[in-house]
Formats: sequence, structure tokens, C-alpha cells
Amino acid sequence: QSKKKPATSTTTLQLANQGVNEIPSKMLHEEQLEEVWLQGNQFTELPEDIGNWKRLILFYVMDNQLTEIPEAVNHWTELEEVNFSNNNISCIGEQVGAWEKLKQAYFNDLPL
Repeated sequence: QSKKKPATSTTTLQLANQGVNEIPSKMLHEEQLEEVWLQGNQFTELPEDIGNWKRLILFYVMDNQLTEIPEAVNHWTELEEVNFSNNNISCIGEQVGAWEKLKQAYFNDLPL
């Protein structure tokens, strides 16, 4: 009887302060992600594939140049903490209403 190794997966994506403007494509399909740290980069938009992160609990993307919050974030039903501060987002849409478990949200220094 052979013992199967448990499947390993990545639960954290740490790209803070790396000067990047896109998420590595393989990470867009990492459905086990629980924490994503993208602050202090040069993101102007986020791909719709971030909706694959259905287990996401924490999402930090402050200090970028984002202009909108994509519709895909409405798939993040486990989200507890989010920070979109210091971006160029001028409208916070209905998609954030799906975050029923949200405990902390930061939307500071936005041109609303």
C-alpha cells in the first residue's frame, strides 16, 4: 500500500514592491491562493482571471495606478481584508457587494 503525498499548492502570492505591471500567468490559475500582495508596483489594470482566486482572504494592491476594480472580484466570496488605497480608481462598483465576509477594507486616497 503506497502512501500518496498530499497535493501541494501555493496559498500566497508575494509581489510587493517589485516594479511589475502584470501577474505571472501561471498564478492566475492558482485556485488555492488565499493571500495576494501586489502593493507598490505599476499595475494599471487587473486581468479578469483573478476571479479564479475563489479562496482569497487577503488582497493588497495599494500604491499602484489601477483605474478600476474588475468585475471578477465578485468571485472572492471568502475575502476578509482588501486594500485598494492610493490608486487612480474613480468608482467603486457593485462587485464589492459580494464580499460578505469582509472585515477590513481600505479605499484611501482615491479620486472618487
